[in-house]
Amino acid sequence: MRLIIFGLLITTVNYVYGECNGYADLVIAVPGGFQVPHHEFTIFEEHLHDLIRYFSIEPDQFNIGLILYGESTVTIATPQPFKNRLQMNTRITLLTQRDTHFLKLGFRQKLQPAIQEIRHILTQPPDGYHSMNIKRPNVTKIGIIFTYGPTDASQVQAVIDSATKAKEDKILLYALTANGSAEDFPHLGTDYCRLFSMNSFRSGLEHAIPDLANGICSSLEKVPRISPSNCFPGNYRKARRIGVTCQVANNMVMPDPNNCAYYYRCEYYDTVPFRFACPLDTLFDPLSGACNQKINVACYNDLSCPSNVSMSYVHPLDCNKYVNCFDDFIPHVQTCPDRQVFDQDQQMCRLSGFGSCIKPTGVLPTSNSQPGFAHEQNRL
Repeated sequence: MRLIIFGLLITTVNYVYGECNGYADLVIAVPGGFQVPHHEFTIFEEHLHDLIRYFSIEPDQFNIGLILYGESTVTIATPQPFKNRLQMNTRITLLTQRDTHFLKLGFRQKLQPAIQEIRHILTQPPDGYHSMNIKRPNVTKIGIIFTYGPTDASQVQAVIDSATKAKEDKILLYALTANGSAEDFPHLGTDYCRLFSMNSFRSGLEHAIPDLANGICSSLEKVPRISPSNCFPGNYRKARRIGVTCQVANNMVMPDPNNCAYYYRCEYYDTVPFRFACPLDTLFDPLSGACNQKINVACYNDLSCPSNVSMSYVHPLDCNKYVNCFDDFIPHVQTCPDRQVFDQDQQMCRLSGFGSCIKPTGVLPTSNSQPGFAHEQNRL
C-alpha cells in the first residue's frame, strides 16, 4: 500500500501489526542510573523498538508500559490508557533520553523500587484515572526487568521478596542482566526460560531480544508449548517499519510516521529524505512544522482542538489544567495556580469553589483514543 501525503511517499506493508497476538499488559523496566555506561544505555532505543515490533499493539491486544529506574523510578508510560505503536516508539525514545531525569536517576540502580513500580502499574489504575474503570479484566500481566551489574549485597533479599510478591500477583517476570549478577538474579524470572544473562547489552541484546519476544509470544498461545527443553518454540514475524521517500521538487519537512521524536527533510530534487532528531524532551509537531514541547504535541498528549472555535477548554482529566486552543488551534496544555481550577464559562482560572470541573465538550481526543475517554498522556 502506498500513500502520498504532502509530497512524502509513505509505503506500508500488509503485516504492520506484528504476528504476536495476546491480551496482555506488559511493563518494561530499564536501568537508567549513570552506573550504566553511555555506550551500554543508548542501544536500548534500537532494541526496545525492535522488541515491540513483534507485538500486535492494539486496544484489545498488547498494551505497553515503560519504567526508567536508578536511585528513583520514573514512569514513562503505563499500559492504560492505551497508546498505539507510534506513541510507544516515541516514548521509548523519550525513555532513552535519561539526561532529562538525571536528578532522579543518580548513579546507582535500585532494583527493588523498580519491581514495586511494575507491580503497582499492573495492579492499580494510573494517577488521574482512579475514578475510571480502565483496568482490563483477566489480562495477562508481564514484567520485563533489565539489570546492569550485581545487586548490592544489602539489597539482595529485598529484591527477592519484591519479585516473589510480583509472582504472587500472577505477573510473569522476565529478567535480562549484563555485566554480572548477584544471587537474586535466578529469582527475578518466573522460571528458567525467562532468564537471560550476557556480558554486555551492546553485544548481547541483538541475540536476546528475538528469543525474549518469541518466549513471550509462545507463553500467550492458547496451548503454550514452552518447556525446559524448548524455551522459545515460536517463530513470530515482526511488524515492518513504514518507509518514506520524497516525491516533490521543493524543500519540505514532514513527521516521521514511525516516531514523533524524529522528522524528515526533503531537500530540493532529492528523493531520499534525511532523518533528524528533535532536541531532548521535544517532539515534532506537524501543526507548527517544528519541534515543540511534548506536552503541546497531539502525538503525545492525545488531545486535539476543534477547528471552528478559538477558546480555552477544561482539561478532560485534570481540573487544575486547561487546553488553550486560541489562534493556531494547537492544543497547548496550561496549568492554573495552585488550588484553582479552570472555569470554561468565564475563560479563566478561579478558586476551586467557583470554577467548573466537568468534561469539556470541545476538546477532542485524537483518532487513537478509546470511546468513552479523553486521554491525558502528558505523563504516561
